[in-house]
Parts: sequence; structure tokens; C-alpha cells
Amino acid sequence: KIAHGNNGNNNDNNNTSNSNTFIMVQGMKFLSKKGFNPQNLSNQKRVWEKEQQAKQLREQARQRQQQLQRERDEEELAQAR
Repeated sequence: KIAHGNNGNNNDNNNTSNSNTFIMVQGMKFLSKKGFNPQNLSNQKRVWEKEQQAKQLREQARQRQQQLQRERDEEELAQAR
């Protein structure tokens, strides 16, 4: 008979590696509270808000460029007359 009581299965190594993995993951729990963690909902919200702000600034810059181009075109037409 086997003295370890694992009935011939080699589960001792698996249990050890799983428990080490669990300890390592549990030890890294503090990372979820860090400001750079992408899975934190408040960080996701902050990133989304910054992306929306950048999108709005790009749109405003595009509109300014169009307005300037229209004004230049109008000035050229006025000078040509």
C-alpha cells in the first residue's frame, strides 16, 4: 500500500503548485488598489473621461481649421473682385 494515501495519483505536486499560485495571487491583491490598474472601475472611468475630452478637443481643433479655411477663401474671393 502507498503510505502517502494518494492512491497512486501524483496530486502532491499539483496541490503544491496550486497553493503557491494562490498565495502569489493573493499576495498581489494590493495591485487592484493602485492607480495604474486597468481593471479598477474608477481608473476605467478616468481613462474614458480623458478620451472623451481629447476627442472633444480634436473636434474643436478641426472646426477651427475649417472656419479659418472658409475665412481665407472668402478673403481671396473679396480680393479677386
